[in-house]
Amino acid sequence: MPPAGVTDFKSPTAYATRGLIAVCVAIQLVMVLGGPAVSAAIGWDFGLIPLRITAALQGKAELVSALVSFVSYNFLHWDWMHLVINMAMIGLLGRDVEWRLGRTGFVLLFVLGGIIGGAAQVLAMPDSLSEIRGASGGGAAILAAYAMLFGKTKVADKRLLGLRVPGALLAGLWYAATWILLQLASGLAFDSPGNALAIWSHIGGFLAGMALARPLSHWLSRSLPQ
Repeated sequence: MPPAGVTDFKSPTAYATRGLIAVCVAIQLVMVLGGPAVSAAIGWDFGLIPLRITAALQGKAELVSALVSFVSYNFLHWDWMHLVINMAMIGLLGRDVEWRLGRTGFVLLFVLGGIIGGAAQVLAMPDSLSEIRGASGGGAAILAAYAMLFGKTKVADKRLLGLRVPGALLAGLWYAATWILLQLASGLAFDSPGNALAIWSHIGGFLAGMALARPLSHWLSRSLPQ
């Protein structure tokens, strides 16, 4: 999205966005070509399993690998459709978000969004053995950042209990409420024993993106090369 009043602007090549997509596609190829046994082994070792995190924090399981899974699960997907949906969202919105945050800021947003989304899922279902895969948490963070940085919603400042509440904060709360309701509705509509959605990962990632978008934009876009 170009700056206001600029008609011939072209944002820089989105190397980080393309790189994230390429890594996810490459890992999916390895899992598919390796066959079901390889795919299952990679998923078990690097997918996010809430009960494993809970056990590790209690000293009953290996801690380092459990913590690594907070990052690694973002790059794993169940099938090609799962991958395409997540990569389409990242590819569609990533270019503009990366332009505002810089390459390093964009990668930080994705990774932190995935970590916080994963933590939300673990907190919501600490005893679950369901394996979580997918870039949905990081993708939700990118979606939230796009809404915060490029959203057209204009909300006037309000006074609440004598305190001035900025319109930008109110708009952000509106985005968050809408996203959370959509995720809860999706969970009710599609949840089944064999088809559970990691809705808390989506919610946590979105809230992380909302919180991180402007700080990363103000700090990293001025201090790091684009």
